[in-house]
Amino acid sequence: MKSIHALLALAALSLSAPASAGTDYVLTRQNGVTTVESPWGSWTGYIATPPKTLEGQRHNLSFDFTSPDYFRDGNSGHFAIGIHGNGYAIEGRGVVLGNVAAYPDFGDGCRGSTLPNAVVFESYWASGNCVMGWSESPALRNGALYHLKISSGKDRVISYELHQYINSKRYLIAERKTYDYSANESSPDNGGWFIAEVFSSHDWTLRISNLEE
Repeated sequence: MKSIHALLALAALSLSAPASAGTDYVLTRQNGVTTVESPWGSWTGYIATPPKTLEGQRHNLSFDFTSPDYFRDGNSGHFAIGIHGNGYAIEGRGVVLGNVAAYPDFGDGCRGSTLPNAVVFESYWASGNCVMGWSESPALRNGALYHLKISSGKDRVISYELHQYINSKRYLIAERKTYDYSANESSPDNGGWFIAEVFSSHDWTLRISNLEE
């Protein structure tokens, strides 16, 4: 599997606008190009905040998301979502949405998931990453509306809560928490975040709404 950092370094060349909390985004992939739409404009690449310092002991990010076509059978890609980090450098701690089943088992707690479309912890740093396949959620489905909350602290403890909306009510379907045992030595003072997609081979749309830090 190619390094996510190598792929996103190329994507960063086309990044033309910073991220902003409290707004909505639509990400689409057409003919191999990912486009981000926001209330103030659109660009190709991914979403990332400028480097900034974390205020307090924990960094939180929450949002609703849905897709009509991303989480299909045979999906080869995933969304990398990192918080408590440097979005421009692809460093931080967070989760993936999608397929990380092919990630190798390194025997150190870093291994792929068993499901092809799920929420899974991932830690990102300059020279590598660690997928924690054991933390996978129930399978994500096209057409479903979800709410995700991610949290990462200076104590290296990361967590996520995944809810699904059913008849306008929100139900908790997965809750995970762990100490980040990976080799990630990113600065605990970083307060940036990013959302980026890699490895997919089909066209898709993902809608993110009510994003808040």
